[in-house]
Amino acid sequence: MFDQYRFSLLPFPQRQRQNELDLHVLIIPQISLQWNGDPLLETPIPPPGSNPDHWAFATSKIGFEARVLDSLDDFPAQALPATIKSLGGAAALPKAKALFEELKVKFKIKNTVAVSDLSEKVDSKRYIKKYLTRTYRNAFHFTSPRVREAVVDDSYHCAVKEHKQANPNFKQTSDEMTWGKAYAFALRHPYLAEQLGLIRKFTIELDPGMYE
Repeated sequence: MFDQYRFSLLPFPQRQRQNELDLHVLIIPQISLQWNGDPLLETPIPPPGSNPDHWAFATSKIGFEARVLDSLDDFPAQALPATIKSLGGAAALPKAKALFEELKVKFKIKNTVAVSDLSEKVDSKRYIKKYLTRTYRNAFHFTSPRVREAVVDDSYHCAVKEHKQANPNFKQTSDEMTWGKAYAFALRHPYLAEQLGLIRKFTIELDPGMYE
């Protein structure tokens, strides 16, 4: 059976100007063993009332609404009385499909998802050393590093400059990646993420008596 939730939807309030609230919403496909998150393909289970044959994220028309509460006494829930604000946005983004197709050309995106793609086991024996600069140490009453990964001598420099034989067991990492990594790349470029429809921007007009 397909996973119950197919998209992650996260609201991020940005700023308030008198009775207006600027809001960014992150909407991103969830990747699972059943669905590789390809935004150009139909979702495994379309939303109720939609055309099951034509519901791909890249061309979707998604409407949003916000439920605004005037108190923090209760945890926000759909059952609570709230002021419902329609945010609109129910229109396909004109550049999204072409941009997603371009990402598919630029990156080697896999068609399937393995368990190892969803989570990687942390290797407790692998760590990274960090050199504590003199300016950092002079900024407070520094005595000595508290962990072995922090160094103040030239051992870090020696590790970088030392010439060693190549590891015979080294295997080059494949250039293949999941759609999850493609989404991560896009989110590092806010304008691209917005054109792809991963980030939606709204302004909510709050009722005058909201803060009374």
